[in-house]
Amino acid sequence: MVAIIDSPDFMFNDINISSLSKSKKIYFFIKGILVGIIYKNFKGKFFCSLLNILFPTKSKISFTDGNYCKNVFENKKIYYPNKRIVRVVNNYKFHFNFLFETYCLNEINFKQGDTIIDCGANVGELIYSFHQKNIAINYIAFEPEPKSFYSLTNNTKQFENSINHNIALSDIEGVVDFFIDSLGGNSSLEYFGNDEKVSIETKALDTYNFKNIKLLKLEAEGHEEEVLKGALKSLQHIEYISVDYGPEKGTDQEPTISQVVRVLHENNFELVKSSRHRQIGLFKNKQL
Repeated sequence: MVAIIDSPDFMFNDINISSLSKSKKIYFFIKGILVGIIYKNFKGKFFCSLLNILFPTKSKISFTDGNYCKNVFENKKIYYPNKRIVRVVNNYKFHFNFLFETYCLNEINFKQGDTIIDCGANVGELIYSFHQKNIAINYIAFEPEPKSFYSLTNNTKQFENSINHNIALSDIEGVVDFFIDSLGGNSSLEYFGNDEKVSIETKALDTYNFKNIKLLKLEAEGHEEEVLKGALKSLQHIEYISVDYGPEKGTDQEPTISQVVRVLHENNFELVKSSRHRQIGLFKNKQL
């Protein structure tokens, strides 16, 4: 339905439209049209006010200091630099569970205190998914995009044992152009057609000498192969890798699945699960 009404799919992802009555379908169709109009034409405080009317939950969304914000759980907030706040405006618990499932993380037996590296952390939604599962983790986040990093910092300071790095992981070190997607989460080292850019620092994961890593979540918007090539020494210390290898590389939006699978197989990883929601694979280190 969201494709027909052109509204953000996260607004209705907890609703089984096919099981609804005809009147309910009409209701959600009209509501979807309104959401689409609001999403495309408004921003800031007025955007929040309109969505709070359409989605009257106890926790309202707000806009302050250039960030969208929503109270989640009993004592947490989550911040976004843009209208991706719609991901949690309706049912944030569903979204965080969905995120966990999308990255195939239900296949992993996590323990308290496990170390998680989040490459392409954006605003750090992943740490909220673990919090919802009552799993306290050591969270290491890498996010180069300045505005997302600002939100990430506001989010992770609410959790213990979290470290943020405002750099991009790659197979080279230096200062390079980073192309910005100001409306979403698709900013990338790979030019994708948007000329807005900033200069950011790149490093290889191997420079950090991390050990005993339970999970590397890798979402580099088409730069996955380069991240892995910069982590060849680190791979032997990583038990699981969940990687998005979908069509996101460059202007042609090419997938990186063949490159990712080759590098991981050459380094003793095997595919254990493919996501049914997106082109994401969960790989396990056969030696751990």
